[in-house]
Amino acid sequence: MDNNYTEDKHFESFNHKMKNYFIGKNIADKRRERNLRADEVAKFLSISTQDLLLYESGEKEVDYMVLINLSKFFDVSIDSFFSYIENFVTN
Repeated sequence: MDNNYTEDKHFESFNHKMKNYFIGKNIADKRRERNLRADEVAKFLSISTQDLLLYESGEKEVDYMVLINLSKFFDVSIDSFFSYIENFVTN
């Protein structure tokens, strides 16, 4: 197997994990800023509290519909969930 291919796959996997981590961190930050419990947000999204906590920890990729509903719930743009990613990539 080509070493470049293997390195590219590892880098791609790392980027995917970092994206999930930063999006999750933004979700958790927005929830905590508003003094909301995870179960309150999960109920609005019609998902389990466990799923929300997996999103927040970056262990589970956030579905686009969940992001859309989170942006409505928090009254923010979807872009706001990607703010850490932009800072990470540009620095």
